[in-house]
Amino acid sequence: ETLSLTPEQQRQRTLTTLLAMVTSWAEQRSVLLVIEDLHWVDPSTREFLDLLIDQVPTLQLCVVLTCRPSFQPPWRLRTYLTSLQLARLSHAHVEAMVQRITGGRPLPSEVMHHIVTRTDGVPLFVEELTRTVLESNILRETEGHYELRAPLTALSIPTTLHASLLARLDRLGTAKGMAQWGATLGRQFSYALLQASSQRAEEALQRDLKALVDAELLYQRGVPPHATYQFKHALIQEAAYAALLRSTRRYYHQR
Repeated sequence: ETLSLTPEQQRQRTLTTLLAMVTSWAEQRSVLLVIEDLHWVDPSTREFLDLLIDQVPTLQLCVVLTCRPSFQPPWRLRTYLTSLQLARLSHAHVEAMVQRITGGRPLPSEVMHHIVTRTDGVPLFVEELTRTVLESNILRETEGHYELRAPLTALSIPTTLHASLLARLDRLGTAKGMAQWGATLGRQFSYALLQASSQRAEEALQRDLKALVDAELLYQRGVPPHATYQFKHALIQEAAYAALLRSTRRYYHQR
């Protein structure tokens, strides 16, 4: 039976239904609800969270919300809400993270210094810049450590996270174009939708997607043609999308 509801009534019914679903789960078992990137929240999701947070003390529910520092949460002065400010990584933590990415093989001190100072303790930048350096031809591996092929002053190391992400995408050849198709579809997309919109041959499509997964720019769930993919971080999606020409972007959206 079709319900005769106004758009506002349908919206309210949807919100109350979502709320009822979550509260029902939390009455039966402990529930962890994670919502990331709250700085991009839309009005309807914001209203849903307003309703849900009012009921958190009565439920077996832990809600974790992440956002950039620029976002000001509207839920203030509540004893059951805790705000955690995540600081940037210290130099020691950056060096430890780099060592993990290199598999314990030491980098030249000059390269490590550049990574530590340029990344400014931002975890994603630490990871991406380290991988950019490792994938470039500025280093060679010798007896369990890395050496510079030439003086560091003659080399080009990206100075921003955006530039580092673009450098990694550029080195992936045709896979960069596939990342841009995926970025147009969203943070997460299906293999079927990507194939239908891009019209790439199946062999080439799977080869490029594998390259992106191997580079850890995408995460894969399932096996093609029933697979779904997700960008590791929203900033990777943004970088791939921003590199598209406006005319190409318009064509991709049209497709």
